[in-house]
Amino acid sequence: MQVSIAGAGITGRCVAATLARRGADVTLYDPRPSDHTEGSSHGRSRIVRQAYPEPFWTKILAEGYDDWRVLEQWADEALVNEVGLWYLGPADHEELATGREGLDACGVAYDWVTTGTDTLRLHPGEAAITTPRAGWVNADQARAAALRVAQVAGVREVRAHLDQPAPEGCAVWTVGPWIAAKLPQLGLRVTRQWAVYLRGHHEGPVWIEAADDHPYGFPNEPGEATVKVALHSPGPDTTPGSAREPDPTIVARTAEAARHRLPQCTGEVVDVVPCLYTNAKDDAFRIFWLNERELVVAACSGHAFKFGPWLGRFVADVLQGHEDLANWPEFQP
Repeated sequence: MQVSIAGAGITGRCVAATLARRGADVTLYDPRPSDHTEGSSHGRSRIVRQAYPEPFWTKILAEGYDDWRVLEQWADEALVNEVGLWYLGPADHEELATGREGLDACGVAYDWVTTGTDTLRLHPGEAAITTPRAGWVNADQARAAALRVAQVAGVREVRAHLDQPAPEGCAVWTVGPWIAAKLPQLGLRVTRQWAVYLRGHHEGPVWIEAADDHPYGFPNEPGEATVKVALHSPGPDTTPGSAREPDPTIVARTAEAARHRLPQCTGEVVDVVPCLYTNAKDDAFRIFWLNERELVVAACSGHAFKFGPWLGRFVADVLQGHEDLANWPEFQP
């Protein structure tokens, strides 16, 4: 099997690595340097988890979480900082209720707590779903590991755009936010997001708040005196490569969310890091055959990184006939 993959973010690299390890002839195309920061796969941290307020995603990650362990084995490198996750908010919030239902249905272990910790606050009337099989990965480290696995397996890299599949092969489009301009009929919205690093201290789990703008955060990274907090709600519309000055309103709201949740956070902003979301109206992925030789893999809506190794396996299975996208209507445009 000859496969050309356009886009070397976490998804493209995991697809390339998986296919090549199965014996496929793979070429990975990307015109940008391997460590560029214009897309959605860069940075020091991304949450990995199984708990979701939507059971559909929990079902995938009940199995797919272990694909991170497979990538670790292939790379001979630890990637997952398994500190656990607290999905928290008002005890009667619908997201917590549906999250518990999904975890119960999938047999995923969790606890229900109503008391915070020294560094993570629960306010009166709040609760948290806590899951031990969760945490965070260094995004840059994970990207590098996936690329190294792909290279060892024989993947060729071409620093250029992919125009079309090879004559005897197929193409996989994993171009991240650039897919919105390539296929405008999908109606995808690209937004600029900002992760804020604030002076403070938090030990323990990553956390996500059931709220309109869904603040989320991380413990201190090794050797750092800052905590990372961001808002999951879509930011202002943008395009890849456009100006990246922080939005002061978003930064201020993020700092407020951090102080509200983290007793040992001063609220002092130390750094602000940009990222892009590619948003579908239903927050789902778009994985479909554009034609008989071109597969679109738009893993988007700001929550795809944690699925990277699973997507590598899933897309490889689709290409090799082990998965039928007709069984995945959620991914169709």
